[in-house]
Amino acid sequence: SVATKKPENAQVVALGTVISVVLSLSPEIFDLIGHWRRGRLRSATAWTECEEVVLRLAKVSCAVCANKVRKIAEKHPSVIRCDVDIDRGEASVRLSGNGDV
Repeated sequence: SVATKKPENAQVVALGTVISVVLSLSPEIFDLIGHWRRGRLRSATAWTECEEVVLRLAKVSCAVCANKVRKIAEKHPSVIRCDVDIDRGEASVRLSGNGDV
């Protein structure tokens, strides 16, 4: 049940909550869709056969640059995921054990 002082507003509050949750999860949802479309979703066992490499980045100071770095890295067939941390100046790249880098 939805906690509200006016019961007639319960549906509106519930809808707002659902929209809020969906919007907060949208980056992860789009990431999964992107990997699925590129055929990179693997079984749960494949995720454990990965290696993670942390790269230092220079001159990556905004979200646009970070997104470009991520997209370029994820084009490589051995890259499963790339996360860019602007504050640390690092890119965490998860590689599959199935290919050459």
